[in-house]
Amino acid sequence: MTKQSNGNNAVADEGRAAVSHWLIVAGTLLAVMLALSPTLMLLWPKWSDSHRYSQGVLILLLVVWLVYRQRDAISATPQRPSIPAFVVLAGLLFGWIWAFAANIALGATVLWPLILICAVLSVSGWQTVARILVPVLLLYSAIPVWDVINPLLQSMTTAAVSVILKAIGVPAFIEGNFVQIPAGVFEIAGGCSGIHFFIVALTLATVYGHLNYVRARDSVALLAIAAAMSIAVNWIRVTVVIVAGHLTDMQSYLVQVDHYTFGWVLFVVMLVPFFLIARRLEPDLPAESQHADSPRKFGKSRLAPAGYACVLLALPVLVWARLLTNDTADVAIQLPSIEGWLPVAAEREDWKPQFVDPDGEAQARYSRDGRKLDVYVNWYETQSQGRELIGYYTSLAGKNARVSYDKPAAAIGTITSGEPLEIHEIMADYPTGVRRLIWYHFLVDGESRSKGVETQLRLGLLALVGAEQSGSIAVSTVCEIRDCNEARTLLSEEFPAINRSLIGALPTPGPK
Repeated sequence: MTKQSNGNNAVADEGRAAVSHWLIVAGTLLAVMLALSPTLMLLWPKWSDSHRYSQGVLILLLVVWLVYRQRDAISATPQRPSIPAFVVLAGLLFGWIWAFAANIALGATVLWPLILICAVLSVSGWQTVARILVPVLLLYSAIPVWDVINPLLQSMTTAAVSVILKAIGVPAFIEGNFVQIPAGVFEIAGGCSGIHFFIVALTLATVYGHLNYVRARDSVALLAIAAAMSIAVNWIRVTVVIVAGHLTDMQSYLVQVDHYTFGWVLFVVMLVPFFLIARRLEPDLPAESQHADSPRKFGKSRLAPAGYACVLLALPVLVWARLLTNDTADVAIQLPSIEGWLPVAAEREDWKPQFVDPDGEAQARYSRDGRKLDVYVNWYETQSQGRELIGYYTSLAGKNARVSYDKPAAAIGTITSGEPLEIHEIMADYPTGVRRLIWYHFLVDGESRSKGVETQLRLGLLALVGAEQSGSIAVSTVCEIRDCNEARTLLSEEFPAINRSLIGALPTPGPK
């Protein structure tokens, strides 16, 4: 009786250890999600406003389900914490904190899945990571890393469509991403690249391979097939729309109303041969052996590694809790008089820079010899997510502008040192028919800076130490008859003096 009782106790202890390991892994993943919960706030604008990433919420739920179905396999996996992984985890968390403080949404969201993986590696080891690796990496299909390949897909679509139109005898002249046919002109814009179909196809292939395949090469093959088929479907979609315009003198429903839904109809049709091919790639193995886990012996699972991970995860919470609660201040900005220029009332305000709740903001128009200059300044004592100098919702060109470019313009003398100051130039068109040039730069902790990741990282570092005072200065003028050479000359002559006057109106010393 004693031996049997001891045997039962051993089985019970082993079962408790197995269950606790799954709970440790699940708790670690949940702790990361809570500690980095502002990541979802950064992703939400893309998930709610962008066609390319509208599948975001569904992907998140799918990842949760795929991880949950691995609970028995994780329970049967020995816990082997990794000390080097804790070091890497600390580095990744600092990177996330810096990116979040600097309002670099892409940086923070890209690090998110890596932190999830590294946290599990720290607490449980490589064997456990292998169980959750594919589901967690699936989060990248909901993160806007794919925009980098959109121009390539766009160019491929233009080239393929031109070949198809020529093959079927539709007269077309191709220039850049524009396709001109006798009935009209089509632009194969960024939204016509088919990137949404591409992302969804890769997601489906990844999930199918994860659930049904044993060999990695089969999963890779299915990914390649999904990518090729989704690209081909988009080529067909664009070609059909152009042909419809050609045959109906641009009066087709696909031209006048909606061709995006038509693309999804073609995509669903494509799924039939796709799943037939996917089925044929499945390994010819007995069903019970495809995903069977061999019995493993394991010791008691340890909670201490999860505790160490939670200590590290408290760091981003302390940072974002402070940054998200920064209040606005009331900073009065009185625009100065500018020598040789008279302040005038704006007959119409086509240029209105867009910033969220700056602590101070001012805009005015000046006139001299029939020429007009508009100036704009703003100031932030502190910043927070959604309320920042450089961010998703900010634009010096304004909400209704169509920006042709935003690039470095010229080097001019700074206020005191005479060292070159790199400024940026925006060319933008407005619904009123006006084209404008805008010259601008930022002030960060008393130093003049141009737009770029370096400036955002500097802002993030200052935010971490609570000293992120910053603002922007912009001067704009209208291009006469859409020729901006004269406007550019005017700005190059007047900007240095105007810049000095405007900086003096802000609550900060001049550039160092």
